[in-house]
Amino acid sequence: RGDDVLTTFAGILASYPEDILYSCRMGGDEFITVLKDKEADRAEELVEILKQREKEKSKEIDIPIDSSYGIAYSKEVYDPEAEQIFRMADERMYEMKRKSKQDRVDKR
Repeated sequence: RGDDVLTTFAGILASYPEDILYSCRMGGDEFITVLKDKEADRAEELVEILKQREKEKSKEIDIPIDSSYGIAYSKEVYDPEAEQIFRMADERMYEMKRKSKQDRVDKR
């Protein structure tokens, strides 16, 4: 069923028009999405839409889909090379995962 989750999530990302963002699978269960400059200010809004679509699709396929994400902007780094921006987003995603895991442990 893991393949169902990956293909469903990929379909959610693909549902955004290419003039807003471009997404691709990095490997395993990791994807990268690049927003067009004119859409960068909407990053948080687009993530909220993504999370809502995940909930809807989870009900359709009867498997929970819950992504973690990290947002980084080219203006946040001195030398905005793709690798630096990717590394920053990756670190933020893993911090979100750690916090989410800790929140689940704390609720027990």
